[in-house]
This record gives sequence, C-alpha cells and structure tokens, in this order.
Amino acid sequence: MWNELSAAIKTVVQTSSEVDSTQVFDYAKSKMEHYPCVTITPLETPEAIFADTSRNQRTYNFAIRIYQERMEQGESDSERIMRTIVDDLISKFDADIYLGATLQGRGYCRPIPSRWSFVQGEQVNTRMAEIILSCVVIQ
Repeated sequence: MWNELSAAIKTVVQTSSEVDSTQVFDYAKSKMEHYPCVTITPLETPEAIFADTSRNQRTYNFAIRIYQERMEQGESDSERIMRTIVDDLISKFDADIYLGATLQGRGYCRPIPSRWSFVQGEQVNTRMAEIILSCVVIQ
C-alpha cells in the first residue's frame, strides 16, 4: 500500500503548475539541484482500527516537504513562492480526496498543513514547508 499511495501522491503533486514535475521525488533526496523541490516520504507505521469482520481501517501518513532556496531567489520572493505552492497543493488534495482512482470506494486522504522551518545546508539557505497527507484506507 505504501508504494501505491506514494505513486498516486506524486502524480497529484506533479499536476501543480507551481512545481516543475521533474523536481518531485518520492524519496528523501539528500541534495537538491533545482528549486522549488518536493519530496514525498512515509512518516510512521500505519494506525490500524478494526472496521468489520473482514476488513481493517489503516491510516498511512506521508510528509510532503517543499524546499525553496532563499539566497538567489531572495527572501521575500522565496516566502511568496512557498505560500503559493503550499496553498496550491492543499487545494489539489482537498479536491482529489481519492488520489485519482487509487482510494475510490476504499478510503480517502486529507492534507494537514504542518510546519515551516529553515534548513541550513553546505551552500544554501533553504526554506521548508511540510504538509502531512493522511490517507485512510479500508482493506
């Protein structure tokens, strides 16, 4: 289920006109070459709840992290870019709670804006925003 959900999430993120689709990764990328950049990674072991006699309800949480450098782009523009991307992605997941057909008839997802922070790298001062996507699946 992790791989299926990760691929579906990546597809939704890649539809954003605010992000270059080649800069969306379904793994924790150690070095970013271009900005903005988005990574999609599992957060924790799924929560499981008894649904009925033959199925369970599991919640799979993913961290969608958006990175934007601040030096070349400028602090003000970097913040504007980040806010625009976060708003766009939240709207996309709000409008597509089934991740295309992936969860149709068996669950839904919901975006939870989480945190904003700064990442100091070897050569780059980077802004990071995180959206937690919680996917509830009945299996």
